[in-house]
Amino acid sequence: MIWWVLGLAIACLAAAGIWFAPRLSCAIGGHRPVEAEPPCAFGFRMAWVAVRTRDTARLINLLGLGAVRSIGWSKGIASVYDDRTGLKRVFITPPVDGWSFVVGFGLPLPMGDAYVDKASGLIERLSDAFGPVAYFVSCPGLDFFGWARADNGRLLRSFAVGREGAVWNRGPVTEDERLIAPDFFLLTEVGATAGAGRAASREERRSVLFPHGLGEAEVLALSRAWSVDPTGLEGRCDLDRGIGYLGVAPREWRTELRVDKAA
Repeated sequence: MIWWVLGLAIACLAAAGIWFAPRLSCAIGGHRPVEAEPPCAFGFRMAWVAVRTRDTARLINLLGLGAVRSIGWSKGIASVYDDRTGLKRVFITPPVDGWSFVVGFGLPLPMGDAYVDKASGLIERLSDAFGPVAYFVSCPGLDFFGWARADNGRLLRSFAVGREGAVWNRGPVTEDERLIAPDFFLLTEVGATAGAGRAASREERRSVLFPHGLGEAEVLALSRAWSVDPTGLEGRCDLDRGIGYLGVAPREWRTELRVDKAA
């Protein structure tokens, strides 16, 4: 249901606001000119895409954002953690170690078979233009976690799990996933069949998925393996100051129920 989708993002932002509140009040106040700033950490209770590019202008153009404006790191991150604005906007960071991040719950989320899979389309389109792309989402308050990886325009792996079980699961389990959560993915694969070669029912697969649940630590570990862990950006003396961009997410990213053409 659409209300569940909205609830997911709102719950994540509300919880994140508690963690991020000291920064919000400082970063949003005032109307000073935009100045280059050192990177700010993010990643806890957030969704983001890591794109292997330094070409920020081309990335923004491909994303199709509206009302784009330059903004510093602190205000950009604060804006996407703000439960008043965070559902409609994304922050494009300055390049970090050759990666540019698109941050915010304005991004498409993987919601399961009942919804149009807009996350995969965005990831593949970005990868077709830039090569390596990694996608991550973490919302501990609703036990919702996911990730994806693409290269050369092809989605290599995507996975997301929530309280309803796995809602996104394409491509073979990667070696990085096995290393980070070996018990979970071993048992998930075992649970794909239920004796005599019979495919496991949804209930049987769910019984395997939940007892060994994944969490934010696994999402961040994969971000380190596939791109850059954004929670470790602050305090890095090797990173340059920079200016990012804040934009309104395009309408086509909004959650949309799948239409059954046979109906």
